[in-house]
Amino acid sequence: MDELIQTEATLDDVLGYMTDQLSMRDKQKSYLEYVQRGKTTIQAARNTYYGAIEKSIVEVKLLKQFAEELRMPKEIRDQANETGVELRIVALSLKCILLNIVRRCN
Repeated sequence: MDELIQTEATLDDVLGYMTDQLSMRDKQKSYLEYVQRGKTTIQAARNTYYGAIEKSIVEVKLLKQFAEELRMPKEIRDQANETGVELRIVALSLKCILLNIVRRCN
């Protein structure tokens, strides 16, 4: 603006300059809104991803525990009991334990 004053710009020059500045400001505002929408999308995807990873880690830990103990984790047994579901895996784990004992004896 100081430059316009020093060059003794006309009213049309000043209005043209102001119009250009307002146009650039609107473009910048649109760009920043676009970036914010992208940032929000990325954050939502990141939250979904990390939520899935946390769930998978819990499932892997339960599977590891089952593989080591040949017993269904307490959390699953309790949930099955509450819902009235019969866990046939218990019978299977007993058969595996017996098979391992028989193999050791031979």
